[in-house]
Amino acid sequence: EIGIEENLKNLFSPSIRKEIFYVFAINMAFAFIFTCVLSWADLFIGLYDPSWVSMFDIDSVDISAGAFIISAIGSIFYAPLIEELVFRGVLFNRLKIRIGIIPAMIISSLLFGIGHDFGGITSAFLFGICMCILYLKTDNIFVPMSVHFINNVVAVFFELIQLDSIICQFPLLILTTVI
Repeated sequence: EIGIEENLKNLFSPSIRKEIFYVFAINMAFAFIFTCVLSWADLFIGLYDPSWVSMFDIDSVDISAGAFIISAIGSIFYAPLIEELVFRGVLFNRLKIRIGIIPAMIISSLLFGIGHDFGGITSAFLFGICMCILYLKTDNIFVPMSVHFINNVVAVFFELIQLDSIICQFPLLILTTVI
């Protein structure tokens, strides 16, 4: 059985770095596509129903720098560590022994998704599935932790610059950027 030191060493191997990049890129692409689809649907409903109140009528809330920093530290460092240990390291491992890999993957990812905010449940569920696959493929809990860490760093950065609000208000932004 491989120990923690060997798992940490394996984390920086070229093949693992490639896996981390692929899963991160797929997750980012899905998040942008999902946001664009929702904002397009909201836009078209608003065109056909003048009484429609946009679900993206977002009022930003200013929080203090200290509160943002504490939130960022929790999101970037504690969430990947604790969530991966709980949902993949314990729950997924125990469930796969009892009910099989696919049901364990679905249940642990669904519970992981439910723990996230309403708009992020679907994304978190799919992210959880990806983390289960990475964990199964590498048998190294540090790999999903690393992807989760990178994902949360980017999410906190997007929150800081309010990119999600911009995308929701301008659904053509992604399309025109790609073109």
